Amino acid sequence: MKKTSGQALYDAVYKASLRLGYNTYDVAPPDASYPFVYIGEQFNQDGQTKSGVYGTVQQTIHVYGLYKDRRLIADMGERLKRACAQISNSDGYYFMYRNASGQMVKDDTTSDILWHNILELEFRYN
Repeated sequence: MKKTSGQALYDAVYKASLRLGYNTYDVAPPDASYPFVYIGEQFNQDGQTKSGVYGTVQQTIHVYGLYKDRRLIADMGERLKRACAQISNSDGYYFMYRNASGQMVKDDTTSDILWHNILELEFRYN
């Protein structure tokens, strides 16, 4: 069975993060060392024509790091955005990077105070 558009994009984003040399996970691990990337939530809006499927996918990427490493966490997010903007095809789907938004928030839910860089990337596909 062919991958869904969402899974194809997820895999491409995951591989892009690994190529950048980042510790990358599909589940935020409780014992990982910082910094790390967690490829998170995804939202898909699909459409159908006689000749195929098209749509939009929003992919969330989380970057976690120690509070003293804010610059590193911000730079990691920027590099991830640039790498993901280069994704053009994966598993038979053609992707076009549309836009990105992000926020950097303090995370004090662990014993370490962290920065949490949240990236929301949007892609069109057909």
